[in-house]
Amino acid sequence: MFFFDEIHFVLFFLVHYTQEIVSHMKKIYYNLVFLLISIVTTHAQQESETSIDPMYKEIESAFELCQRNKYGEAIEISTKVLEYSIEVNDDNLRARAYNVLGNAHYFVNNDSLSFHYLFKAKDLYIKLKDTSKIILAYSNLGVNYRVY
Repeated sequence: MFFFDEIHFVLFFLVHYTQEIVSHMKKIYYNLVFLLISIVTTHAQQESETSIDPMYKEIESAFELCQRNKYGEAIEISTKVLEYSIEVNDDNLRARAYNVLGNAHYFVNNDSLSFHYLFKAKDLYIKLKDTSKIILAYSNLGVNYRVY
């Protein structure tokens, strides 16, 4: 009888700890798979952002120029970015260019062009379903309406 108790204990021990080891191995396996997927996804994002980055940096520099009261330069850069965004069919970049153009024209008292560009930006942000940018577009339009 004693012999069977020992066998039972050994079998219980092996089954119990084997399940724990398998459970830990599954966790390690899933973590490694997740890590691999994350690395591949991050690398793919970096490659796509690198090809788009120069024009997004350009529109950001145009925005900064607008904030430093250099509206002519901002309009010039934004117009180039706008042409490029239409060429490559990038609605997000186009909406940003319209937004900067709308703001720059607002500050040089060209209200008709300001409204034109801001409405185009708003429409594209709605198409893109970018809620925060939609709010920004309506805010910019509100400022225009308050002045004119």
